[in-house]
Amino acid sequence: RELGRRLLARRPEYNDALDDADYLQFMLDRLVVLRELLAPDGVLWLHCDHRHAHHLRALLDEIFGAENWLNTVAWRSQTARGAKSAALYLPNSAQALHVYARDKRATLTWNSPKRRTILSEAEAAAEFMRDDGGFFRTSDPGSYTFESLKRLHGEGRLYAPYGGVIVLDEERRRIYCSHGGNVGVKYYLTDLGRGRHQVERTVDNVWDDIPGLGTTPGEDTGYPTQKTAALLERIIQSSTNPGDWVLDPFA
Repeated sequence: RELGRRLLARRPEYNDALDDADYLQFMLDRLVVLRELLAPDGVLWLHCDHRHAHHLRALLDEIFGAENWLNTVAWRSQTARGAKSAALYLPNSAQALHVYARDKRATLTWNSPKRRTILSEAEAAAEFMRDDGGFFRTSDPGSYTFESLKRLHGEGRLYAPYGGVIVLDEERRRIYCSHGGNVGVKYYLTDLGRGRHQVERTVDNVWDDIPGLGTTPGEDTGYPTQKTAALLERIIQSSTNPGDWVLDPFA
């Protein structure tokens, strides 16, 4: 409380006009306090642009510990067009979101985000395969055990390429394709009816599906690293549950 009182007394608000050294000291002071405020299972998201992404990553490693870094998200905040598309050494169209845990060993509150897209019948047919179960994509089985693959085969969710069939070898406890190639696990699109199909994809650390302010100008307040409502929604849904507390120290 005493540290917070002194910090507030020294600088009542952030005006985005500090030089580099003052800015980093300003952030250092606050990150120390934010780590103390963060719940043991909490997650901190720090949003910045290219000017200080590397400096702030170093500060966060120092304060939270490099072992508590979870990821750095690249958010496509702009689209290169007009004069920006002619920028020297490539346009800057992305911003960074550094994600840290108070303690990575704890059971963190984390809800892996999914990207959901609605496709028409024609769009789904152009991009996916189809069988009696509907449109589907395939993925490598990875570390699935023989028993898991056997169960999936019973559900009709294994795919054999080149027009082959799935061969189940109980004696050798292996599953393979009759015409060669690798076994694939089928993941079906959700049939929404009326020729609409929903595909769900894993979200990685490149977020190009959330529009930036260039395509949502109605939200633009003129702040350089302003977050859109959709970006905030994904962040909050990813690392909180309903009823959890969220602090935005620069609200």
